[in-house]
Amino acid sequence: MSATATAALAPADATALRACLDQQVVPRLLGRRCPVLHIDRQASSTATSYESYVVSAELADGRKLRLFLKDYGSSRRPRRHPTARRERELWVYRELLPRAGLGTARHLGAVWEQEGGPHWLLLELVEGPVVRDLELEHWTRPLAWLGRLHGRFMGAWDGAEPPPFLERHDERFFRGKADSALAALAGRNHRLARRMAVVRDRYERLLPTLTAGPRTLVHGAFLPANVIAAAGEGDRLCVVDWELAGVGSPFYDLAFFCDGFEPPALRRMLAAYRGEAEGDWLARLDEQELVRRIDCFRLHRVMALLELAIDKDYPPEGLQRLVSHGERLSALVDD
Repeated sequence: MSATATAALAPADATALRACLDQQVVPRLLGRRCPVLHIDRQASSTATSYESYVVSAELADGRKLRLFLKDYGSSRRPRRHPTARRERELWVYRELLPRAGLGTARHLGAVWEQEGGPHWLLLELVEGPVVRDLELEHWTRPLAWLGRLHGRFMGAWDGAEPPPFLERHDERFFRGKADSALAALAGRNHRLARRMAVVRDRYERLLPTLTAGPRTLVHGAFLPANVIAAAGEGDRLCVVDWELAGVGSPFYDLAFFCDGFEPPALRRMLAAYRGEAEGDWLARLDEQELVRRIDCFRLHRVMALLELAIDKDYPPEGLQRLVSHGERLSALVDD
């Protein structure tokens, strides 16, 4: 999360940010109030979809604070259900992650106005490269981290309702994603839509596998681009972007991260996950069944990517590749 050019604040926004620092951030960090003398905000060079900033604050006692600000007011990419996504991420950072002990960025405060006002999430600034930019040898560490995440929350909501802000990975969720993707494709390319309808029928038969237990907290977009290797902090990994967090199968996150990998690299990744995952649910699955379960969720990811591709107006050859990939995966996992 590094910074680039200074980004000016409108007077009303500057007032809101100062109030957040005075009333939320500084007391959380210092355990007491301390006046903020000066605030500087610079655009973050690591922003992905939403605009993000590095905020620097000078306090009356001479301390200087640096923190990360995520601005949900504008997105560089199309975003479905933006209100639900930002509410979900705020709640995950504020309510779930603090007690998990997983190295995620600390929640420091928020400016959360009504519709039309700013929605800013303020977090601990964690600096370092994202795993996507590291050599492949570093890609097993996030899988070990993922095993710990799933272990922390495994069975947390068995017999109880999960928090209302989390996605529910039930039949309605998976079926809705496929229906939305197919409807969007039909509006763009009838020939590809006919091919995808066959994949959709096979996907429907996989719903019992996609919704089977065990249930845990699922990140929802567990990708190498969303994992920061914290600089100068040993083995700390900081996983970001929790807008799609949900309650569902651990294979969901495994499939997103491992998509495209084959043995022996895939075997190393799964071994790292097995080494940290808790419970006997994983031990009951041999490697062949484990890979099949992951492939089922890889097919779901094709549905999600296809919907996104339509939103982003992918060219016909891009849609063709996604449909062909869906056909290959559906043939692999179809019972």
